[in-house]
Amino acid sequence: MFVKMYQYYIKRENEEAFILLQKKVNIIYSKYLDKHTRYWKSMDIEYKWYEVSTYQDKESYLMGIQKVNEHPEIQELFQEFQALLIENKEIKEDNLEELLDLKREG
Repeated sequence: MFVKMYQYYIKRENEEAFILLQKKVNIIYSKYLDKHTRYWKSMDIEYKWYEVSTYQDKESYLMGIQKVNEHPEIQELFQEFQALLIENKEIKEDNLEELLDLKREG
């Protein structure tokens, strides 16, 4: 399993627009990638959000993301996303691989 994790800061007044935008983006991503994405909002730091997407493996992600990036609408949607962010806060990105998956026992 391959995982992409992003951390960014969304202005509170833009949260609804952010959710609608992510639904549009998901339609494009789903055409080219088999993925599962979840979003979390920090309970400790106001405006801080996490996005975690899981993919079958890194190779299939790389092949699919190339097609996503060639999609005519994706750059426009990314610009819309950037407009929803708090200024001077960078988007942090991390690539992860699953090493251990513990299930609840008992």
